[in-house]
Amino acid sequence: MYSFVIPVLIGLWGLSNAEAGQIASVSLLTSALGGWGAGILADRFGRVRVLQWTILLFSVFSFASGISTNYGELFTARAFLGLGFGGETAISAVLIAESFQSNARGRAVGFVQGGWSIGWGLAAIISTICFSYFEPVVAWRVMFIIGATPAIIILLLRRHVSEPATFRRTKGGQVSAFSAIFSIFTRRYAARTALA
Repeated sequence: MYSFVIPVLIGLWGLSNAEAGQIASVSLLTSALGGWGAGILADRFGRVRVLQWTILLFSVFSFASGISTNYGELFTARAFLGLGFGGETAISAVLIAESFQSNARGRAVGFVQGGWSIGWGLAAIISTICFSYFEPVVAWRVMFIIGATPAIIILLLRRHVSEPATFRRTKGGQVSAFSAIFSIFTRRYAARTALA
């Protein structure tokens, strides 16, 4: 949604192009950290639980973006939103991959990753509606507050999604946080997964 409100924020807050770009970039940078961190946490605490945390983080800071009053607040909110977004993207792919049998896994992961384009389409529709019914000074805030609605998904996850059997078998949490990142590149790990 940020890409739809950049011109409005530049006009309302007098942001420079560099500042607007920094706000956009910080979300992308922190999303990488969110993906790595969520991967480590998901191995320890479970895919579903960490997915809930990342969706909640994303939703809370989308709302915080909508009530921010200056560059610094929006920059900070978007940085934390990026952590949640990166974590959600990584963990949802893992959860889907571990939940489906191999003959359907590619289609399932492709469907989930294709959601990105659906999200862009929805953001365009929401932008059109918000800027049609509200003044720009309010419309951009409404857009970000609407971005907090994925928190509702947490209720569905808690009731209808269980941990994949793969995670339940391994029980997670077998390596330290530092080694968890790099252990996947070792020969020992590659040999073990090839046999699985």
